[in-house]
Amino acid sequence: MTDLYHYRLPFAEPLRTANKTIADREGLILRFRTREGEWCSEIAPLPGFSDETLAGVQDALATILPLTDQFFSNPFTRDELQLFLDSLPRIASLQCGLSYLGILILAFRIGTSPMAVLSDTFSETVGVNGMTGAEEPEKLRQSLNLLAGAGFKTLKVKAPWPLNALVEILTALQTEFPDLRFRPDANRSWPADAVPEACRLLEPLHIQYIEEPSPADSPGHFLALASQCCLPLAADETVADMDALSAFLQNSPDTFLILKPMLTGSLLKLSEMIDSSRPDRKGVVITSALETSLGREMAILAASALGDPQLDHGLNTGTLFRDDLMKTRPQNQPRMVLNLSSDTRMPFDRLNHQFIKKMVLLS
Repeated sequence: MTDLYHYRLPFAEPLRTANKTIADREGLILRFRTREGEWCSEIAPLPGFSDETLAGVQDALATILPLTDQFFSNPFTRDELQLFLDSLPRIASLQCGLSYLGILILAFRIGTSPMAVLSDTFSETVGVNGMTGAEEPEKLRQSLNLLAGAGFKTLKVKAPWPLNALVEILTALQTEFPDLRFRPDANRSWPADAVPEACRLLEPLHIQYIEEPSPADSPGHFLALASQCCLPLAADETVADMDALSAFLQNSPDTFLILKPMLTGSLLKLSEMIDSSRPDRKGVVITSALETSLGREMAILAASALGDPQLDHGLNTGTLFRDDLMKTRPQNQPRMVLNLSSDTRMPFDRLNHQFIKKMVLLS
């Protein structure tokens, strides 16, 4: 039996994105239960980053929940799971949440870890980058110093144009912590004609890559911009769906790709695409899409099985919330250890019911 719940989780402070400020995160929790046990998964479209809406996902679920009940209640293989997902609406967050739920159930039934279901090779620990929001210079100095002191080796920092103050702050930090690597995230805020100059300003620093410096309306446009830069660029917003990912994998084997599984779709399909084009996973960075602790566990699984094992991944977003649906692991840790157990069941009572409400879908 599958039940559906709505959650609304407040941020510790209103979160400023490139387009707006948001006070909380909302999404859906799927709870599947049989005599074997129960499992939970999250479906959470991210407004401003895709065209999906909660209302659209709810409408789709009203139609397909009886089908998912029937499918998950019976034995199935990994290939059969993907075939089933292929028969459902192509809504990325829906595909992601259902694929994760299926992986958890299958891992339990065949007695292996979820990572082993997703990939033949996976990492038992995952490196994590530290991150800061859009902060005033003095607060930014303090935040970055705390992260470096906590052991983070890679720091993602918001990089609004112009860059003078940021360059000064990062230069001082690099002097104190010479092993640090930086990931300036421009959120597409730089003027396109200023991108080469900005890269030259940042070149003396240990820059791993620059995230989305300027708006790009296609992978081809992004790659043309990257060709003008003396530093590597990383695609984030430009690789927000499977079609864009396919274009990057086919045309640019070396580009850093920042993938949010909740925005791309089925974890199994994502695994298939990466394994066929980048079996070494070089340059693939997995990040959360501001999900709750449930969704972040999905992203950690993806980072272990699909991400570049030599890179740190964007999984530290739990610190942005005032509270969470459940306590799964400590926050602000530069490395995360994966649970290798096949017992993937999760009692629904572990969730913080203060933030969730059961839904009744009308088909």
